[in-house]
Amino acid sequence: MNNLAEEKRYTYADYITWGDDIRYELIDGIPYAMASPSRAHQKISVELSGRLWQFLRGKPCEVYHAPFDVRVNYRPPVEAAACNCPAVRTAQASRV
Repeated sequence: MNNLAEEKRYTYADYITWGDDIRYELIDGIPYAMASPSRAHQKISVELSGRLWQFLRGKPCEVYHAPFDVRVNYRPPVEAAACNCPAVRTAQASRV
């Protein structure tokens, strides 16, 4: 989606219709194109994800590694873990 109007406020419904050619972060209705993460960022992210997975293995939890969609009222994390979270399962089912 390359032709976004700068003055328009977009919604999550708009966002999910955009292609994957450019990654966007939608903050207060304003889309921000996101650069690819640096090599150092990726190394730290993978290490953290692995440690979370090891810690949570055998528990009713799932570890999610970016990029993935998160609808929150603050800047989303790079890693996330969900334990017995029906909202996550519901959100996954609605995207299929």
